[in-house]
Amino acid sequence: MKFKDLKKSFASGLMPIYLVSGDDAFLIERSTRLIIDACNIDEGLNLSNFEGGELKGNREKLISALTSYPFMGDKRVVLAKEFYPLTADIKALKSYFEDPCETTVFIIANTAKSDAILKMPNVTEVDCTKGDETVASMWIKSQAIKGGVRISQGAIDKIIDYSNADMTKINGEIEKLVAYALKSGEITEVDVE
Repeated sequence: MKFKDLKKSFASGLMPIYLVSGDDAFLIERSTRLIIDACNIDEGLNLSNFEGGELKGNREKLISALTSYPFMGDKRVVLAKEFYPLTADIKALKSYFEDPCETTVFIIANTAKSDAILKMPNVTEVDCTKGDETVASMWIKSQAIKGGVRISQGAIDKIIDYSNADMTKINGEIEKLVAYALKSGEITEVDVE
């Protein structure tokens, strides 16, 4: 699924395993945050966070986190960033992917796709690639409204064009533009230029 469809998908329930990947770091972070927030957990008690490098050759640590039950809550989240499993890791994790723990949501957040993970059962892919102008436009409008300023469609188009629809750049630029336009109450094309 695309990033823009993620929030709507929660109405059908949370999936047991998410592969959040793409070349837009902002969308990867935002997707990860949306999933964690949808789990409604106490992050101090029920969030295990791993960097991919620390999991290499330490499959037992990951499997232990995935199969642990939540503490004083209904869900537990295991987040693995930049996790590109080796063949031996895939074999060790195969049984978990086939029958994931009902109380655990496993999020794998990578900048590159992992075909090995995508081939596993119960994996829901969240595509966070750059270039979705609809998402960028909606984000710009919402941030302008949140900041208390209006923004013209021409200004939105220029922001997207100048940033190559990179959400990390867009987020930084819209923050600056909102601060700049607070006195006038509107972001114009001239402001963007």
